[in-house]
Amino acid sequence: RAEYFNYTTRTVPIVLDGNRYVELRFMDSVPLESMTKLAVSPLIVRVGDPVKVSGWVDSKRSGEHVEVIVIGPNNTRIDRVYRTIEGGFFDGEFKPNIDGRWIVYADWISGPPQTTNTRSRAYTVLVEPRPPLIILIIRALPIVVVVIGICVAAAFLLLSRFRETRT
Repeated sequence: RAEYFNYTTRTVPIVLDGNRYVELRFMDSVPLESMTKLAVSPLIVRVGDPVKVSGWVDSKRSGEHVEVIVIGPNNTRIDRVYRTIEGGFFDGEFKPNIDGRWIVYADWISGPPQTTNTRSRAYTVLVEPRPPLIILIIRALPIVVVVIGICVAAAFLLLSRFRETRT
C-alpha cells in the first residue's frame, strides 16, 4: 500500500515463492492539485478504437487553450489542442494505432501564471491488439455448430410431421 498526500492506493497481496524478483506497478497515478482536470474513457481499448478525453479548467471561461498530450509505445506522440467552451469545459478523442500502454494528460497552455500547476493527472490507457481473423472464426465456430444443429433438428421434425399427415 502506498500513501501520498491524502491519497492511498489499494492493498496488493504478494506471495513470494523462492528467490523471485517482484516488481509492482500501480495503474493509477497519484492525483495532484491542479488547475486542469481530465477524464479519459474507456481505459482499455483495441487498436484503432476511439478514446474520449474530456475535462475542464478552473477559469470557467471559454476560449482557453488546453493541450492534450498522448504518449504511446516507441515514443509515439499525439498532441491535440482544444479550446474550452463556456464553463471551461473541453472534450475530444484520439485513436491509438499501436498496442501497448499509452499515457494521457492535459496541460492548460493559456492558463494562469507559471507558479501554479496547470498539468492534469496522467491516465494510463491499455491498448490491446485486434485478434487475427482465424481466432475470430475459431471463437464463432461453436455458435455456428449449434445453429446448424438446431436447423437440422427442426428440418427433421418438420419432415416427420409432413410424412405423418400424408399417410
